Parts: sequence; structure tokens; C-alpha cells
Amino acid sequence: MDEKISGIVTAVKMQPNPIDNVYTILSDRVYRLRSGIDLKLMERVSGVASGGALTEVEVNGQATEKEYKETVSRHIDGALSGKRLLLEGKPYADLVARMTPRLLDAARTLLERLVTGAPVIVRFHNDGDGASGAIGLYRAVCSLQDDISEAEFDVSWRMNRSIAYTTEAFYSDELRFNGYNSVAGPLVLITDFGTTEESLEAIKLAKGRLELVWMDHHKPYDGFPRGMIGNYINTWDFGGDSALSAGAMTCIFSRLFSDADSSDMIEASFVSDYSPYAETGNKRANDISLMLDYFTSRGGSYPPVTPKQIDAIITDDGKSAEMVANARHSLEEAMRAGLSNIRRYSNNNGINIHVLDFGHVANLGLEYPLPGRFSSKLQSHLESLNNGRTMTIVHYGSYISMRVSRDILGSIDVLQLIARLKESDATIGGGGHREAASIRTTKEKIPDLMKLLLIELGAQI
Repeated sequence: MDEKISGIVTAVKMQPNPIDNVYTILSDRVYRLRSGIDLKLMERVSGVASGGALTEVEVNGQATEKEYKETVSRHIDGALSGKRLLLEGKPYADLVARMTPRLLDAARTLLERLVTGAPVIVRFHNDGDGASGAIGLYRAVCSLQDDISEAEFDVSWRMNRSIAYTTEAFYSDELRFNGYNSVAGPLVLITDFGTTEESLEAIKLAKGRLELVWMDHHKPYDGFPRGMIGNYINTWDFGGDSALSAGAMTCIFSRLFSDADSSDMIEASFVSDYSPYAETGNKRANDISLMLDYFTSRGGSYPPVTPKQIDAIITDDGKSAEMVANARHSLEEAMRAGLSNIRRYSNNNGINIHVLDFGHVANLGLEYPLPGRFSSKLQSHLESLNNGRTMTIVHYGSYISMRVSRDILGSIDVLQLIARLKESDATIGGGGHREAASIRTTKEKIPDLMKLLLIELGAQI
């Protein structure tokens, strides 16, 4: 249906043929339209929106910065007004209250890009925690889009297999952004990864070239350059710890500008990350957590790797039941192989140390689980057998995954252990949580590193 519109040109998605350029025109709603004539940023334009194009175009001079800001603010204030976080009685409510001003600043940063057509890339870690946050954010973006826009917002979703925001990832993002011209400028939103030395170079490269919104719950290392990141929000900086998962934080952030329900994703993120806030008897949360781990473990185009694709299956009772059954079957097979090939040690403090070469599981040819996910599942099982006091080490290729039960965190500090190893050998990298961390080195060094680890832990070999 043809519609007369007028507004400000706030972004251009450029095409090989300029007549195919797509312009974002911000008015009382958001429009993304082609135009028969070349339009410039901040021009006031009017015309008829018809079939994805702006016809009968008139250019009425340049909008002022004040006009731009007032128009954008109306949309942002409208999106933020009247939203409730619904956290009454939650054990993390006080922590979220301390974080809320910073979350609101980040929301305004994101919303300006969404409503003005600036390109956005969301990078989420490829596990249940990262994926749950991405789905919560996806639902919020779609809800806002339905409320104020005549076209889809320009958001791309990237599942991140690394714990770092690497230079390769930065250059990939910048390559996509080169196809745009916008008033607000491009933005990358990162959740559930990145607080590591390996991200430092990309952080430096991003300065002045793109905006970052960064949400994490991994403990920052000393000297992490928070000040170089426009919107860095970490639970540890507000008196919290890793218990509030990044997925939950991202869902809470999303609720600031949308009423879309993401409570199921919050609970699933807690289960996925073995948070003390997890409702272990919540069947739906456990099923969703299992599906998210399953989806994000596998390669290829199916099962899905974008929040839209994942959410379509999670919300389909038949498909989700099938996925849960497949995931459980694979996990049971992997657990049997793992338990039958474990090497068991103990140290002078009576701590049970279990070591597994994941190759015994990999030989089964299963697509799920990955070594890190399996380490968590195996640790949970062994903890229940040992009544706590358990550490699990799973190695495969060039990686070592370590899991520690909470009752021995005072005796074993894996993050300090990793830091000491990094100082002694530049080829070693890694990080994570106090309860769950990983080490990366060369494949050839794994045998010697495993021996060193067991010595450091006081294992009676």
C-alpha cells in the first residue's frame, strides 16, 4: 500500500549499482527504501513509499543535529518507557540494580543504531549461555521492529567459537560495515566472551572505527583495558561474580527496551552455565539448555546457528522433543565411553582428580558433545558420586578443559594456575571461570603440560 512519508536520511546500504542503494529514513516510523535519485545523510526527504522504494522524491535541505537527536530520542525514549525487569525476589536483583544505569547507557547505544539503520553485528559465544542471551536479544529486537519499523533492522548474528574477539573477527566485521554509510556508525555487541588478552589487539583496532557493547561475566584479568571499550559491562565490576550468567544479563538488558518474554532463556542460561541460580528441577530449562548445547556444538548449516533458526525449533514442541532425544542419546553414549576410560588420582587434600583423553569419546564419531561441554557434564556426574571435592580434566588436540567443584575453590585456583603457566610459556593461552576454565597450547606440548598440571595439583601419580 502506497504511503506518503517524510523524514531524515540516517543510513545508506550501498549496492554495486547506486540506484539499488537502500536508505533508512527516520520519521515517526523507520523506513528502509530504495530511491531513484542519490540521497545524502541528514537530508530531509519526502515522497511516497511504494513497493520497497521511495518515489516522487523531494529533498528539503539538511536536517540539523538537533532535529536528528530529537527524532532519535523520541524513538529511544518510547522503547525504554514503561518496561519492567520483573526481578522481584530474585537473588541477583540487587546486583542488576547496580548494573542498570550502565545497561541503560548500552541500550541507548544499541537503540540509536537500530532505529537509524546503522549496521549491527551481534557476536555470541557458541554455548548454551551465549546462545540463550542471543535468543533473548533477538526476540527483543523483533518485538521493537514490529512496533516502530516498516522493515527489518540491519542486524547480523555471529556465533563465536573463540573465547576472544580476534583481529580476524574484527576485520570480518569491518568488511561488512564498509558497505554502509550511517550517521550513528556501526556497532558490534559481544556477549559471553572476550575478556582475555587475545582480545586486546582487536580492541585497539576498534577504537574510532566502530562502537562496542560488551557484556561478560568472566573475571577480568588485571589490566584489562575497560576504558578502551565504549560500553563494557561485567558482573565482577559491580560486586558480583560469574553466577549471573552472560546470557541472563543479555536477556535482562533486552527487557529494558522490549516486553518480549525471555524468562525461559534466563533459566536455561543458568542451567547451561551451572550457575548457583539454576533451578535444577526445571525440566523446560534443562531441555532448552540441552538443545542449545546441542545446536551450538555442531557444525554445518543444520542444526541451526542463528537465534532465529534456533528459536524456531525451541518453540516447536515436536521438533524440540526430537532434538532433546537426539542430544540425550549422544550424551549417554559419550558418558559411557568417558567413564570407562578415566584415570583417577587424588592429592594430599583428599581432592579427587579425574583425567580423560577425549579421543576415546571422539572415536565414537558423535556430533555432540564438544570436549568443553562434555567436561561440564562429566564433572557434574562425578561430583554427585564423590559428594563434591572433585576436579575433572579433559584434554583433546591442543586444548585442556578443567572443571572444579565449588567446595574446593579455596584449594584450587585454576585461573592463577593458568596465569603461571602463561608466564612460563608464551605458547600457552586460556582463561575462563574459577569453576570452569581451559588451556590452549600446541598439540605436541599437551603430554608434558598434563604432567606439569598434575604435579601442580599435588596429584599422587
